[in-house]
Amino acid sequence: MRQFWLIACVVTTALLGTTQAQAGFLVSGAGSGNNSGFQSNQTGTVGFEFTVGSQDLVVTSLGVLDLDFIAAGNGLAYAHKVSLWDATGTTLLGSATVPAGTTAPLVNGFRFVELATSIKILAGQSYVLGAYYEDPQGVFANDLFRSNNAGQMQAIISADVTYVQGRFAFGNVFPGSPASTGYVGPNFEYGVFSDPPVTATPEPASLVSGLIGLATLGGLRLRRKASATIV
Repeated sequence: MRQFWLIACVVTTALLGTTQAQAGFLVSGAGSGNNSGFQSNQTGTVGFEFTVGSQDLVVTSLGVLDLDFIAAGNGLAYAHKVSLWDATGTTLLGSATVPAGTTAPLVNGFRFVELATSIKILAGQSYVLGAYYEDPQGVFANDLFRSNNAGQMQAIISADVTYVQGRFAFGNVFPGSPASTGYVGPNFEYGVFSDPPVTATPEPASLVSGLIGLATLGGLRLRRKASATIV
């Protein structure tokens, strides 16, 4: 019996140890750059390239800057698509649309949408994060982003990655053109990938069911052993 409970404790510890520790956000704030935006009915995608540090990361939510919360508090004027690509734009790793208004949760000036499937990004690899902006009403005041110099970007980018350069493009496309400034608009929430890697954390109900199953098997084994020793 003691052996069974030892096994159960080991299994429980292993299951509980598979959680991915939440590390925070890629961008900690808007910074002190200039407010910018598309006008005269132009559209475009802005963001930046970055390189992951020594640990794999797991992206759990995508978000976009909402400068309006500082003043009017009406939320986003329109929905924004936020996307994550590899550095060349060959592969779109994932995207999410942050809705207009105040529906999406606001954290540190950014509104976030949780991804249905988390995205793993690898240590030492480079990626591009971009957010789509438009000017549907032909006025400059709609949903601005911030243009920051490289030094300011380094100050507000997470220590788990290294800022490389700004990226932009006209239209709802991969921002392939490099920029001398970085664009604070898109953001994401992430965790550090666990070691050994695990793709999911068991629900409490599943954990209890598993332990009950182990207990049942242990009880059956003990009863069989006891019946085998009766003469």
